Amino acid sequence: MQDLVRTRTARRVGRDSATGDLDDPHLAVWQAVRYLFPLHAVATQTDHGCMLVSWTLRDGRRACAHWAAPVIIRIESGLLLALWTCDPEDRIAIAALQAETVREALYRYDPHSRVPTCGVIALGEEL
Repeated sequence: MQDLVRTRTARRVGRDSATGDLDDPHLAVWQAVRYLFPLHAVATQTDHGCMLVSWTLRDGRRACAHWAAPVIIRIESGLLLALWTCDPEDRIAIAALQAETVREALYRYDPHSRVPTCGVIALGEEL
């Protein structure tokens, strides 16, 4: 599975800067959960297939920007395989089903924490 992710994650030119270099399954999930994050949030894919989401925070006392504690989203191998092998319409529908899991995990999230407070959000554990 990791070989599939690594061979399909070559940098792509012309992608939106808010999505970085996400492959198609991670991009579908990001687009499905995008509304849960601030407009200026940025998603980045790691070498191990996780997606990190963060955004800048303004510190009113010092008028400088800091990054929010990252949200880590991991797509389990069964879901990742399903997202890779389905057609684009089904990929969007499957990704949309993951939004509730992310929303529930973000309930206890504190962006001002120095360490992630929501843990790793694992998608596709039920598959």
